[in-house]
Amino acid sequence: MVCIRAELKSFSRVKEPILAFFDAHHRLKVMYYQKREIQEATVAAPWLRRAEIRFNDRKDSQYLADVFGRPFARLLTIPVQARGVLYLEHSLRRDETDEFLNFIEDRVRALSIALDRLFLEQQLKDSSLMWERTFDSLQDPVAIFGAGREILRSNRAFSERFANLAASELSDELFGARVHHGGCDYEVHSYPIAVGHDDRPTNVINHYVDVTRSIRLKKQLMQGEKMAALGHLAGHIAHELNNPLTGIRSLAQLLIPQAPGGTNLKNDLIEVELAAERCQKIIVNLREFSTAGFEQKQVRIDLNDIVTKTLSLLNSLTRRFELSLNLSQKDLPVFVEPHLAQQVIFNIVKNACEAMGESGRLTISTNREQNMAVISIGDTGPGIAPELHAKIFEFFFTTKSIGEGTGLGLSMSRSIVEKFGGQIELSSQVGEGATFRVELPLA
Repeated sequence: MVCIRAELKSFSRVKEPILAFFDAHHRLKVMYYQKREIQEATVAAPWLRRAEIRFNDRKDSQYLADVFGRPFARLLTIPVQARGVLYLEHSLRRDETDEFLNFIEDRVRALSIALDRLFLEQQLKDSSLMWERTFDSLQDPVAIFGAGREILRSNRAFSERFANLAASELSDELFGARVHHGGCDYEVHSYPIAVGHDDRPTNVINHYVDVTRSIRLKKQLMQGEKMAALGHLAGHIAHELNNPLTGIRSLAQLLIPQAPGGTNLKNDLIEVELAAERCQKIIVNLREFSTAGFEQKQVRIDLNDIVTKTLSLLNSLTRRFELSLNLSQKDLPVFVEPHLAQQVIFNIVKNACEAMGESGRLTISTNREQNMAVISIGDTGPGIAPELHAKIFEFFFTTKSIGEGTGLGLSMSRSIVEKFGGQIELSSQVGEGATFRVELPLA
Protein backbone atom coordinates (compact mmCIF):
# COMPACT_ATOMS: atom_id res chain seq x y z
CA MET A 1 0.00 0.00 0.00
CA VAL A 2 2.78 2.42 0.88
CA CYS A 3 4.76 1.70 -2.32
CA ILE A 4 1.69 1.91 -4.54
CA ARG A 5 0.67 5.20 -2.93
CA ALA A 6 4.15 6.63 -3.48
CA GLU A 7 4.21 5.65 -7.14
CA LEU A 8 0.68 6.90 -7.75
CA LYS A 9 1.89 10.44 -7.11
CA SER A 10 3.02 10.58 -10.76
CA PHE A 11 -0.67 10.35 -11.71
CA SER A 12 -2.28 13.42 -10.28
CA ARG A 13 -5.75 12.31 -11.37
CA VAL A 14 -5.65 9.10 -9.24
CA LYS A 15 -6.42 9.31 -5.52
CA GLU A 16 -5.10 7.16 -2.70
CA PRO A 17 -5.73 3.38 -3.04
CA ILE A 18 -8.28 1.35 -1.07
CA LEU A 19 -7.67 -2.37 -0.58
CA ALA A 20 -10.39 -4.84 0.45
CA PHE A 21 -9.45 -8.45 1.22
CA PHE A 22 -10.21 -11.59 3.27
CA ASP A 23 -7.77 -12.23 6.12
CA ALA A 24 -6.66 -15.65 7.39
CA HIS A 25 -9.78 -15.87 9.60
CA HIS A 26 -12.01 -15.19 6.56
CA ARG A 27 -12.97 -11.77 7.89
CA LEU A 28 -13.56 -8.90 5.47
CA LYS A 29 -10.96 -6.15 5.89
CA VAL A 30 -10.63 -2.75 4.27
CA MET A 31 -7.32 -0.84 4.30
CA TYR A 32 -7.30 2.85 3.40
CA TYR A 33 -5.46 6.09 4.02
CA GLN A 34 -6.65 8.70 6.46
CA LYS A 35 -4.49 11.72 7.23
CA ARG A 36 -1.50 10.03 5.57
CA GLU A 37 -1.74 6.96 7.81
CA ILE A 38 -3.00 3.50 6.89
CA GLN A 39 -6.21 2.54 8.64
CA GLU A 40 -7.83 -0.88 8.80
CA ALA A 41 -11.48 -1.71 9.33
CA THR A 42 -13.56 -4.87 9.44
CA VAL A 43 -16.70 -4.72 7.31
CA ALA A 44 -19.76 -6.92 7.15
CA ALA A 45 -20.82 -6.94 3.50
CA PRO A 46 -18.52 -8.53 0.86
CA TRP A 47 -17.50 -6.76 -2.30
CA LEU A 48 -18.53 -7.81 -5.80
CA ARG A 49 -16.38 -10.86 -6.51
CA ARG A 50 -15.82 -10.60 -10.27
CA ALA A 51 -12.52 -11.45 -11.96
CA GLU A 52 -12.40 -8.66 -14.55
CA ILE A 53 -11.08 -5.12 -14.24
CA ARG A 54 -13.96 -2.66 -14.07
CA PHE A 55 -14.22 1.04 -14.91
CA ASN A 56 -16.77 3.21 -13.20
CA ASP A 57 -19.07 0.39 -12.12
CA ARG A 58 -22.00 1.84 -10.17
CA LYS A 59 -22.21 -1.18 -7.88
CA ASP A 60 -18.59 -0.71 -6.83
CA SER A 61 -19.23 2.96 -6.11
CA GLN A 62 -22.33 2.09 -4.10
CA TYR A 63 -20.39 -0.54 -2.09
CA LEU A 64 -17.67 1.92 -1.04
CA ALA A 65 -20.26 4.60 -0.35
CA ASP A 66 -21.97 2.19 2.09
CA VAL A 67 -18.65 1.32 3.77
CA PHE A 68 -17.28 4.86 4.12
CA GLY A 69 -20.50 6.86 4.31
CA ARG A 70 -19.59 9.23 1.47
CA PRO A 71 -20.18 9.22 -2.28
CA PHE A 72 -17.68 7.72 -4.73
CA ALA A 73 -17.83 8.88 -8.34
CA ARG A 74 -15.46 7.23 -10.80
CA LEU A 75 -13.66 4.06 -9.74
CA LEU A 76 -11.10 1.74 -11.25
CA THR A 77 -11.64 -1.73 -9.69
CA ILE A 78 -8.78 -4.25 -10.01
CA PRO A 79 -9.17 -7.82 -8.63
CA VAL A 80 -6.15 -9.04 -6.64
CA GLN A 81 -6.33 -12.84 -7.11
CA ALA A 82 -9.38 -14.37 -5.37
CA ARG A 83 -8.61 -12.85 -2.03
CA GLY A 84 -8.96 -9.14 -2.53
CA VAL A 85 -9.70 -6.14 -4.71
CA LEU A 86 -7.97 -2.77 -5.21
CA TYR A 87 -10.12 0.35 -5.61
CA LEU A 88 -8.73 3.51 -7.14
CA GLU A 89 -10.82 6.66 -7.21
CA HIS A 90 -9.79 8.68 -10.29
CA SER A 91 -10.60 11.41 -12.78
CA LEU A 92 -8.55 9.96 -15.66
CA ARG A 93 -9.26 10.98 -19.24
CA ARG A 94 -9.93 8.22 -21.76
CA ASP A 95 -6.52 8.66 -23.41
CA GLU A 96 -4.78 8.21 -20.01
CA THR A 97 -6.48 4.94 -19.13
CA ASP A 98 -4.27 2.54 -21.13
CA GLU A 99 -1.10 4.16 -19.85
CA PHE A 100 -2.30 3.84 -16.24
CA LEU A 101 -3.33 0.19 -16.67
CA ASN A 102 0.12 -0.70 -17.98
CA PHE A 103 1.62 1.11 -15.02
CA ILE A 104 -0.55 -0.55 -12.38
CA GLU A 105 -0.33 -4.13 -13.76
CA ASP A 106 3.14 -4.89 -12.34
CA ARG A 107 2.23 -3.25 -9.03
CA VAL A 108 -0.91 -5.38 -8.66
CA ARG A 109 1.16 -8.55 -9.26
CA ALA A 110 3.52 -7.54 -6.46
CA LEU A 111 0.53 -6.71 -4.26
CA SER A 112 -0.89 -10.20 -4.90
CA ILE A 113 2.39 -11.79 -3.78
CA ALA A 114 2.45 -9.60 -0.68
CA LEU A 115 -1.12 -10.57 0.18
CA ASP A 116 -0.30 -14.27 -0.19
CA ARG A 117 2.70 -13.85 2.09
CA LEU A 118 0.69 -12.00 4.72
CA PHE A 119 -2.01 -14.65 4.51
CA LEU A 120 0.51 -17.48 5.02
CA GLU A 121 2.22 -15.64 7.88
CA GLN A 122 -1.13 -15.17 9.59
CA GLN A 123 -1.94 -18.86 9.12
CA LEU A 124 1.42 -19.83 10.64
CA LYS A 125 0.88 -17.45 13.54
CA ASP A 126 -2.62 -18.80 14.16
CA SER A 127 -1.43 -22.40 13.93
CA SER A 128 1.39 -21.67 16.36
CA LEU A 129 -1.03 -19.96 18.76
CA MET A 130 -3.49 -22.85 18.52
CA TRP A 131 -0.71 -25.36 19.18
CA GLU A 132 0.52 -23.32 22.14
CA ARG A 133 -2.95 -23.12 23.67
CA THR A 134 -3.54 -26.83 23.09
CA PHE A 135 -0.15 -27.61 24.62
CA ASP A 136 -0.88 -25.50 27.70
CA SER A 137 -4.40 -26.85 28.12
CA LEU A 138 -3.13 -30.40 28.75
CA GLN A 139 -3.69 -31.28 32.40
CA ASP A 140 -0.65 -33.57 32.58
CA PRO A 141 2.89 -32.14 32.49
CA VAL A 142 4.54 -32.40 29.06
CA ALA A 143 8.08 -31.29 28.16
CA ILE A 144 10.32 -31.47 25.09
CA PHE A 145 13.99 -32.19 25.85
CA GLY A 146 17.04 -31.74 23.66
CA ALA A 147 19.94 -34.15 23.17
CA GLY A 148 21.58 -32.94 26.38
CA ARG A 149 18.32 -33.34 28.33
CA GLU A 150 17.83 -29.58 28.41
CA ILE A 151 14.23 -28.37 28.35
CA LEU A 152 13.32 -26.90 24.97
CA ARG A 153 9.59 -26.41 25.52
CA SER A 154 7.16 -27.25 28.31
CA ASN A 155 3.49 -26.68 29.00
CA ARG A 156 1.96 -24.77 31.89
CA ALA A 157 1.29 -27.89 33.99
CA PHE A 158 4.97 -28.87 33.78
CA SER A 159 6.12 -25.38 34.76
CA GLU A 160 3.77 -25.32 37.75
CA ARG A 161 4.50 -28.80 39.10
CA PHE A 162 8.26 -28.92 38.50
CA ALA A 163 9.05 -25.24 38.99
CA ASN A 164 11.29 -25.80 42.02
CA LEU A 165 13.69 -28.19 40.27
CA ALA A 166 17.22 -26.96 39.74
CA ALA A 167 18.87 -27.53 36.37
CA SER A 168 21.24 -30.10 37.88
CA GLU A 169 18.30 -32.18 39.10
CA LEU A 170 16.54 -32.53 35.76
CA SER A 171 18.38 -35.64 34.62
CA ASP A 172 17.80 -37.45 37.91
CA GLU A 173 14.28 -36.29 38.63
CA LEU A 174 12.51 -36.28 35.29
CA PHE A 175 13.77 -39.37 33.48
CA GLY A 176 12.76 -42.91 34.28
CA ALA A 177 9.67 -45.08 34.17
CA ARG A 178 8.32 -43.53 37.38
CA VAL A 179 8.88 -40.07 38.87
CA HIS A 180 7.90 -38.97 42.36
CA HIS A 181 7.88 -35.22 42.95
CA GLY A 182 5.91 -32.77 45.05
CA GLY A 183 3.95 -35.52 46.77
CA CYS A 184 2.69 -36.89 43.44
CA ASP A 185 3.58 -39.99 41.46
CA TYR A 186 3.96 -39.79 37.68
CA GLU A 187 4.21 -42.48 35.04
CA VAL A 188 6.59 -41.28 32.33
CA HIS A 189 5.83 -41.93 28.65
CA SER A 190 8.74 -40.93 26.39
CA TYR A 191 8.47 -40.37 22.64
CA PRO A 192 11.72 -39.84 20.67
CA ILE A 193 11.49 -37.47 17.70
CA ALA A 194 13.94 -36.91 14.84
CA VAL A 195 14.58 -33.34 13.73
CA GLY A 196 17.32 -34.05 11.15
CA HIS A 197 17.21 -36.01 7.90
CA ASP A 198 19.00 -39.15 9.11
CA ASP A 199 16.02 -40.35 11.24
CA ARG A 200 18.18 -40.43 14.34
CA PRO A 201 16.31 -39.27 17.48
CA THR A 202 17.57 -35.89 18.57
CA ASN A 203 14.78 -34.73 20.88
CA VAL A 204 12.39 -36.51 23.21
CA ILE A 205 8.90 -35.68 24.44
CA ASN A 206 8.12 -36.75 28.00
CA HIS A 207 4.49 -37.08 29.03
CA TYR A 208 4.06 -37.30 32.82
CA VAL A 209 0.78 -39.07 33.65
CA ASP A 210 -0.35 -38.40 37.22
CA VAL A 211 -1.07 -41.82 38.76
CA THR A 212 -1.22 -40.62 42.38
CA ARG A 213 -4.93 -41.29 42.69
CA SER A 214 -4.75 -44.75 41.11
CA ILE A 215 -1.84 -45.74 43.40
CA ARG A 216 -3.77 -44.45 46.40
CA LEU A 217 -6.88 -46.41 45.42
CA LYS A 218 -4.78 -49.50 44.78
CA LYS A 219 -3.21 -49.24 48.25
CA GLN A 220 -6.62 -48.69 49.80
CA LEU A 221 -7.89 -51.76 47.98
CA MET A 222 -4.90 -53.77 49.21
CA GLN A 223 -5.51 -52.47 52.72
CA GLY A 224 -9.15 -53.53 52.48
CA GLU A 225 -8.15 -56.96 51.24
CA LYS A 226 -5.65 -57.32 54.09
CA MET A 227 -8.29 -56.33 56.62
CA ALA A 228 -10.75 -58.76 55.06
CA ALA A 229 -8.15 -61.54 55.25
CA LEU A 230 -7.46 -60.57 58.86
CA GLY A 231 -11.18 -60.77 59.53
CA HIS A 232 -11.34 -64.31 58.17
CA LEU A 233 -8.26 -65.20 60.23
CA ALA A 234 -9.80 -63.67 63.35
CA GLY A 235 -12.99 -65.62 62.73
CA HIS A 236 -11.00 -68.81 62.41
CA ILE A 237 -9.03 -67.99 65.58
CA ALA A 238 -12.24 -67.26 67.45
CA HIS A 239 -13.71 -70.58 66.33
CA GLU A 240 -10.58 -72.57 67.20
CA LEU A 241 -9.79 -70.87 70.54
CA ASN A 242 -13.18 -70.01 71.96
CA ASN A 243 -14.10 -73.65 72.58
CA PRO A 244 -10.99 -74.55 74.64
CA LEU A 245 -11.08 -71.15 76.39
CA THR A 246 -14.74 -71.70 77.28
CA GLY A 247 -13.81 -75.14 78.64
CA ILE A 248 -10.91 -73.70 80.67
CA ARG A 249 -13.08 -70.91 82.02
CA SER A 250 -15.98 -73.23 82.87
CA LEU A 251 -13.69 -75.69 84.63
CA ALA A 252 -12.09 -72.86 86.61
CA GLN A 253 -15.56 -71.63 87.62
CA LEU A 254 -16.45 -75.13 88.81
CA LEU A 255 -13.21 -75.56 90.77
CA ILE A 256 -13.20 -72.14 92.43
CA PRO A 257 -16.04 -72.98 94.95
CA GLN A 258 -14.33 -76.30 95.77
CA ALA A 259 -10.93 -74.76 96.52
CA PRO A 260 -10.19 -73.88 100.15
CA GLY A 261 -10.69 -70.19 100.80
CA GLY A 262 -7.67 -67.96 101.21
CA THR A 263 -5.31 -70.45 99.59
CA ASN A 264 -3.02 -69.93 96.61
CA LEU A 265 -4.98 -72.57 94.71
CA LYS A 266 -8.21 -70.56 94.91
CA ASN A 267 -6.42 -67.35 93.89
CA ASP A 268 -4.73 -69.12 90.97
CA LEU A 269 -8.05 -70.52 89.76
CA ILE A 270 -9.57 -67.01 89.88
CA GLU A 271 -6.64 -65.67 87.82
CA VAL A 272 -7.08 -68.52 85.29
CA GLU A 273 -10.78 -67.69 84.92
CA LEU A 274 -10.06 -63.97 84.52
CA ALA A 275 -7.24 -64.63 82.01
CA ALA A 276 -9.52 -66.85 79.92
CA GLU A 277 -12.17 -64.10 79.97
CA ARG A 278 -9.61 -61.52 78.85
CA CYS A 279 -8.48 -63.79 76.01
CA GLN A 280 -12.05 -64.14 74.78
CA LYS A 281 -12.54 -60.37 74.88
CA ILE A 282 -9.30 -59.79 72.94
CA ILE A 283 -10.47 -62.22 70.24
CA VAL A 284 -13.83 -60.41 70.01
CA ASN A 285 -12.09 -57.01 69.78
CA LEU A 286 -9.69 -58.30 67.14
CA ARG A 287 -12.57 -59.63 65.10
CA GLU A 288 -14.49 -56.35 65.34
CA PHE A 289 -11.42 -54.30 64.43
CA SER A 290 -10.53 -56.48 61.45
CA THR A 291 -13.97 -56.12 59.84
CA ALA A 292 -12.86 -52.80 58.29
CA GLY A 293 -12.97 -54.54 54.91
CA PHE A 294 -16.72 -55.07 55.25
CA GLU A 295 -19.56 -52.58 55.12
CA GLN A 296 -20.97 -51.81 58.58
CA LYS A 297 -23.58 -49.39 59.78
CA GLN A 298 -23.03 -46.50 62.14
CA VAL A 299 -24.19 -47.24 65.67
CA ARG A 300 -24.42 -45.38 68.95
CA ILE A 301 -21.46 -46.36 71.14
CA ASP A 302 -19.50 -44.86 74.02
CA LEU A 303 -16.15 -43.38 73.03
CA ASN A 304 -14.58 -44.74 76.21
CA ASP A 305 -15.52 -48.28 75.19
CA ILE A 306 -13.85 -47.77 71.79
CA VAL A 307 -10.65 -46.56 73.50
CA THR A 308 -10.62 -49.49 75.94
CA LYS A 309 -11.16 -52.09 73.21
CA THR A 310 -8.47 -50.57 70.99
CA LEU A 311 -5.86 -50.38 73.76
CA SER A 312 -6.37 -54.08 74.54
CA LEU A 313 -5.09 -54.79 71.03
CA LEU A 314 -1.99 -52.67 71.63
CA ASN A 315 -0.79 -54.08 74.94
CA SER A 316 2.36 -55.55 73.39
CA LEU A 317 3.18 -52.16 71.80
CA THR A 318 2.39 -49.87 74.73
CA ARG A 319 3.81 -51.95 77.60
CA ARG A 320 7.30 -50.43 77.32
CA PHE A 321 5.93 -46.90 77.78
CA GLU A 322 4.49 -45.10 80.77
CA LEU A 323 0.76 -44.97 80.05
CA SER A 324 -1.39 -42.22 81.51
CA LEU A 325 -5.04 -43.07 80.83
CA ASN A 326 -7.67 -40.56 81.93
CA LEU A 327 -11.12 -41.51 80.67
CA SER A 328 -14.13 -39.27 81.26
CA GLN A 329 -16.48 -40.32 84.05
CA LYS A 330 -19.40 -39.16 81.91
CA ASP A 331 -20.78 -41.16 79.02
CA LEU A 332 -19.52 -40.00 75.64
CA PRO A 333 -21.99 -41.49 73.15
CA VAL A 334 -20.97 -41.05 69.51
CA PHE A 335 -22.59 -42.22 66.28
CA VAL A 336 -19.85 -44.04 64.33
CA GLU A 337 -18.81 -47.29 62.70
CA PRO A 338 -16.93 -48.85 65.63
CA HIS A 339 -14.23 -50.59 63.59
CA LEU A 340 -13.36 -47.35 61.76
CA ALA A 341 -13.24 -45.36 65.01
CA GLN A 342 -10.93 -48.06 66.42
CA GLN A 343 -8.76 -47.73 63.35
CA VAL A 344 -8.29 -43.98 63.99
CA ILE A 345 -7.20 -44.52 67.60
CA PHE A 346 -5.07 -47.50 66.56
CA ASN A 347 -3.20 -45.44 63.92
CA ILE A 348 -2.52 -42.48 66.23
CA VAL A 349 -1.37 -44.60 69.20
CA LYS A 350 0.82 -46.75 66.95
CA ASN A 351 2.46 -43.63 65.42
CA ALA A 352 3.02 -42.17 68.90
CA CYS A 353 4.74 -45.35 70.14
CA GLU A 354 6.92 -45.58 67.03
CA ALA A 355 7.90 -41.91 67.39
CA MET A 356 9.02 -42.38 71.03
CA GLY A 357 11.20 -45.41 70.27
CA GLU A 358 12.06 -47.44 73.36
CA SER A 359 10.78 -45.20 76.15
CA GLY A 360 8.49 -42.30 76.82
CA ARG A 361 5.14 -41.27 78.19
CA LEU A 362 1.87 -41.93 76.36
CA THR A 363 -1.08 -39.81 77.50
CA ILE A 364 -4.65 -40.64 76.50
CA SER A 365 -7.66 -38.74 77.80
CA THR A 366 -11.32 -38.32 76.90
CA ASN A 367 -13.76 -35.61 77.91
CA ARG A 368 -16.92 -33.78 76.89
CA GLU A 369 -16.70 -30.25 75.47
CA GLN A 370 -20.07 -28.65 74.70
CA ASN A 371 -21.64 -30.96 72.10
CA MET A 372 -18.44 -32.80 71.21
CA ALA A 373 -16.74 -35.92 72.52
CA VAL A 374 -12.97 -35.35 72.57
CA ILE A 375 -10.06 -37.76 72.77
CA SER A 376 -6.48 -36.48 73.11
CA ILE A 377 -3.47 -38.72 72.44
CA GLY A 378 -0.07 -37.27 73.32
CA ASP A 379 3.49 -38.55 73.29
CA THR A 380 6.92 -37.37 74.41
CA GLY A 381 8.61 -38.10 71.08
CA PRO A 382 10.76 -35.75 68.99
CA GLY A 383 7.76 -33.74 67.83
CA ILE A 384 6.80 -32.53 64.35
CA ALA A 385 8.22 -29.41 62.70
CA PRO A 386 5.65 -26.61 62.11
CA GLU A 387 6.21 -26.63 58.33
CA LEU A 388 5.05 -30.28 58.24
CA HIS A 389 1.77 -29.72 60.11
CA ALA A 390 -0.13 -28.97 56.88
CA LYS A 391 1.35 -32.01 55.10
CA ILE A 392 1.07 -34.63 57.83
CA PHE A 393 -2.49 -35.54 56.79
CA GLU A 394 -1.76 -35.73 53.04
CA PHE A 395 -1.96 -39.07 51.28
CA PHE A 396 1.43 -40.84 51.01
CA PHE A 397 3.25 -38.22 53.07
CA THR A 398 5.44 -39.84 55.70
CA THR A 399 8.53 -38.92 57.69
CA LYS A 400 9.47 -42.57 58.15
CA SER A 401 12.18 -44.37 56.21
CA ILE A 402 11.41 -46.14 52.94
CA GLY A 403 9.60 -49.40 53.62
CA GLU A 404 8.55 -48.38 57.16
CA GLY A 405 5.52 -46.24 56.37
CA THR A 406 2.94 -45.81 53.61
CA GLY A 407 1.73 -42.31 54.45
CA LEU A 408 -1.86 -43.58 54.58
CA GLY A 409 -2.55 -43.90 58.33
CA LEU A 410 -3.18 -40.26 59.27
CA SER A 411 -4.74 -39.36 55.91
CA MET A 412 -7.26 -42.19 56.25
CA SER A 413 -7.83 -41.27 59.91
CA ARG A 414 -8.76 -37.73 58.93
CA SER A 415 -11.10 -39.02 56.21
CA ILE A 416 -12.80 -41.32 58.73
CA VAL A 417 -13.18 -38.58 61.37
CA GLU A 418 -14.60 -36.12 58.81
CA LYS A 419 -16.98 -38.84 57.59
CA PHE A 420 -18.49 -38.89 61.08
CA GLY A 421 -18.80 -35.09 61.17
CA GLY A 422 -15.75 -34.51 63.35
CA GLN A 423 -12.27 -33.09 62.98
CA ILE A 424 -8.71 -34.03 63.89
CA GLU A 425 -6.02 -31.53 64.89
CA LEU A 426 -2.30 -31.69 65.59
CA SER A 427 -0.41 -29.71 68.21
CA SER A 428 3.36 -30.17 68.24
CA GLN A 429 6.73 -28.49 68.59
CA VAL A 430 10.11 -29.96 67.77
CA GLY A 431 11.55 -31.61 70.89
CA GLU A 432 8.29 -31.35 72.84
CA GLY A 433 6.30 -34.32 71.54
CA ALA A 434 3.00 -34.29 69.66
CA THR A 435 -0.67 -34.34 70.63
CA PHE A 436 -3.51 -35.37 68.33
CA ARG A 437 -6.97 -34.18 69.26
CA VAL A 438 -10.00 -35.91 67.76
CA GLU A 439 -13.46 -34.34 68.11
CA LEU A 440 -16.65 -36.26 67.33
CA PRO A 441 -20.24 -34.99 67.65
CA LEU A 442 -22.08 -36.39 70.63
CA ALA A 443 -24.95 -38.67 69.64
